[in-house]
Amino acid sequence: MPHRFLIRLSFLALPLLLLACQREKVTRPAEVDAEGRPVIRTLVDTSKNMRLLADGVDVSHHQGDIDWVKVRAAGKVFAFAKATEGIDYIDPMFATHWPAIREAKISRGAYHFFRPEDDPIAQAKLFIENVELEPGDLAPVLDVELADGQSIETIDAGVRVWIDTIKAHYGVQPILYSNKNFVEREMASGFEDSPLWIADFNEMPPESIGTWSKWTFWQSTEKGEVDGIEALVDLSKFRGSAQEWSAMIVRPKAPPSSTELTSPLEHRPDQPAAQEQPADQ
Repeated sequence: MPHRFLIRLSFLALPLLLLACQREKVTRPAEVDAEGRPVIRTLVDTSKNMRLLADGVDVSHHQGDIDWVKVRAAGKVFAFAKATEGIDYIDPMFATHWPAIREAKISRGAYHFFRPEDDPIAQAKLFIENVELEPGDLAPVLDVELADGQSIETIDAGVRVWIDTIKAHYGVQPILYSNKNFVEREMASGFEDSPLWIADFNEMPPESIGTWSKWTFWQSTEKGEVDGIEALVDLSKFRGSAQEWSAMIVRPKAPPSSTELTSPLEHRPDQPAAQEQPADQ
């Protein structure tokens, strides 16, 4: 009788143990390899069957000085830094953040804040002049969240010019950042080749948004707290496969050895001086 009771108790406890393991898989920080690149593991959110594989941040001058080694130790394996905005603004902290992120062995990317009222070619040129991508860096990001009083046609045409110009220069498809309302209200179809980075501070976004059948990055909050960053910071998650991550990585122009693909390069291009009048982004 006691033996039969223990067996029955074990069966009752098993579902609770499995549930605990599933929750642990969702919240456990992503692992990184020796070079700071995300180790892609399948972490399944059982409520929506979506994979959340790696945690990261995006920063600008608002975050000030950052201890990137501590950020990496906190489990953040990728970081996007604001580089430029419009046709003449350079984020004053970009020259500091950009090399420091790579030196901390965190996968890095740079983003441009798009102003639909400005010439898209001039905006792409500003980004190119100030962002030197190296093998292993993430694809450039276009942040599109303001209409500036422009029509949908003007916004879409400008976004297309920027994306095409940047892709031709860097050889990688840019990532597009926005929020659900802007995507559905202000953007037409034709940008699905760009991985979608969606901002939603209330809940996990739906599987499909606008004309995208899936999202790749989810910015879940603008009030995150991370060791190494004194100010509040945007937090995001990457969702996808190892192949999808690899597709967003900048490749060397010449056939490299395996070590060139993973090791940070020693060369660091000089960064231009930051300009005044930062935008509140």
